[in-house]
Amino acid sequence: MKTHKYKIVSLREIPPIVVVDTPVRTESLSPMVGIFRHFTSEAMTPVENAHKFLRSRASVSDGFQGRISRNREFSSHKGSPFEIFSTLVIFDLLSGTSINGKVMASLRDFVSTHHEDGLFYFFEEPRLRMKFPADVDCTSIGASILLTEGIASTAVIRSVADNVIDNVNEDGVIQVYFPPRGERENRLDPIVCANAMYFVHLVGRGDEIKATEDFVYKVLEDGAYLEGTRYYPSPDMFLYFLSRAVMVSPELGERFDPLLEARIAQRIGCTTYPIDLAVRIILCSRYKISNEVDTRQLLEAQAGEGNWPADAFFRCARDTLFFGGESLTTAFAVAALEEKKISGESFKEDYDFPKAFLNNETVGELTSYLTTFMSEHELFPEMRPVYSKLIATYLKYCSPEGANTQALEIAARYLTIFYFLNDYNDYHPREGFNTLLDDMLGILTKSSIAYPPSPSILSAVQAFRDELEDYSKRNGVALAEFDHQLHDMMKSFCKKWIIKEPATSVSDYMEYRFVDIGVRPYQELWKILGIFPINLTLETATCIQQIEELACEIIYLINDLGSEHQDKVKGKPNLIFVYEVENGKTRDFSKLEVKSIHRRKVEEFKSKIADIRRTVYIANSNLSKYLHFLETCVQGNFETMLNARARYFI
Repeated sequence: MKTHKYKIVSLREIPPIVVVDTPVRTESLSPMVGIFRHFTSEAMTPVENAHKFLRSRASVSDGFQGRISRNREFSSHKGSPFEIFSTLVIFDLLSGTSINGKVMASLRDFVSTHHEDGLFYFFEEPRLRMKFPADVDCTSIGASILLTEGIASTAVIRSVADNVIDNVNEDGVIQVYFPPRGERENRLDPIVCANAMYFVHLVGRGDEIKATEDFVYKVLEDGAYLEGTRYYPSPDMFLYFLSRAVMVSPELGERFDPLLEARIAQRIGCTTYPIDLAVRIILCSRYKISNEVDTRQLLEAQAGEGNWPADAFFRCARDTLFFGGESLTTAFAVAALEEKKISGESFKEDYDFPKAFLNNETVGELTSYLTTFMSEHELFPEMRPVYSKLIATYLKYCSPEGANTQALEIAARYLTIFYFLNDYNDYHPREGFNTLLDDMLGILTKSSIAYPPSPSILSAVQAFRDELEDYSKRNGVALAEFDHQLHDMMKSFCKKWIIKEPATSVSDYMEYRFVDIGVRPYQELWKILGIFPINLTLETATCIQQIEELACEIIYLINDLGSEHQDKVKGKPNLIFVYEVENGKTRDFSKLEVKSIHRRKVEEFKSKIADIRRTVYIANSNLSKYLHFLETCVQGNFETMLNARARYFI
């Protein structure tokens, strides 16, 4: 999963700035406003109008520059000194939306040229940099972008993580400013801490900042954020940035989610500031809380040019000075409306299947096991903790109830190899990829090997195969169907839509994606690991096969819907793009069509499972267990995408 914004640390004590009163036009909002806008915006949607506005404001050299005001309402404002932070926040907000790729490319260039060895300052001007040192808030957001976009080397990311983790006060809580701090020693802000938590957990080192985590939890528990924080005037911003951190860490989710969800529900309708409205919509969408009040108010507040009014995002602690601007507000609004559009809220009715979650202790053991396994076989040398948590999270949501430790470890090895294959495909020459593919295929399916084994992953593949064979023999379960499905999946990586040119027809794409997604071999693997020997009549067997195929289709459809932006940025295939090209439709129309296909598949999946349960379900306990697993796997894939959007930075 994106999938998922920020603080201002550095601008707290800006030298006195004279703010020239600039009257801001306001309008009385009524139901007629929406009708008027409909006929004066060439029938564009609110999001399309907002995209148009943001495209007009984006600058390759300057990013998005904000405004400053003496009051939270921004009733008067002027331009701010050139700063970097607003653009970092806007990049993070827009990275999960469907905005034009050229805008994101220009912002990516901006981010890549405005850091010093991974550290970020709030201001660009040398004079102000001397007064305001690099800070944890700007750096945590900026370095997260460097990591997820692949801009900086692993050595740079590692160094930044060291700096953030070590930048603590005597209580072990992460401070706002990096040394030399001078008079800014021991400056704390829980939102800055939340952004640091996001970055540190993203690089897999969350266990090193427990004091900071405790500090943030106490703020959430005590309600100390309700008057805003040192650098942020809005209480909702604390909940927003905390939810962002929680999304990349199952461990944080277990601790924070129950209380965080309750605090979010309490904030609905509390204020009418446009950024507050947008943030609460994002939060409610993530936690599947109905919030039509704030949604309606946000839509009514959109101006004729597609923008939302300037609003205060962060503030100076010493002076009464607020930073914000129309671009920032509009970016938050776009993120809110698109989050509501593609998040769990829009699919909530589709997914009412059971969930088979592993307990925290088991997930922790798996994470440790995987990190060791990857180290032994030289896999993901710089990203082992991140990948191990990613895989452990997937297993948490997509495993049968009561799965034993050995079965989970075998499944973990399979997923590790599968992720490695994707990683290798992205970053290595095609020739080397084909060689590795043939070697792996030979070992995994015990068929001939076309090339002499060389990459270290082959030893991991061999270890996986040996353990799987031993497990299957002891339990009397055949590997034939697993080998067949695995062989088809591995070979699909050589198909033209990955190795040569992307598929240009929807039917071709869906055929290749069905094989490539990896669900069929995963299903067969769990038949072996879960010891599900299912003896069925021909008619029932045919129905089960159809259910399995529908599960695969549902999973690749939700994956494509969830990773649309990331696939566009990285040039990866996606059904939405194929549909758009083949049918000559707009991106939004194509997305709606793919959603429609997805929902039809879900309804068919439900119907066929219901049919089987009415006939042979009760008399066949293994079939009962297997149907339950298929349901949890479909539900689990969706839950994983919502709870671990960091999977999409791969």
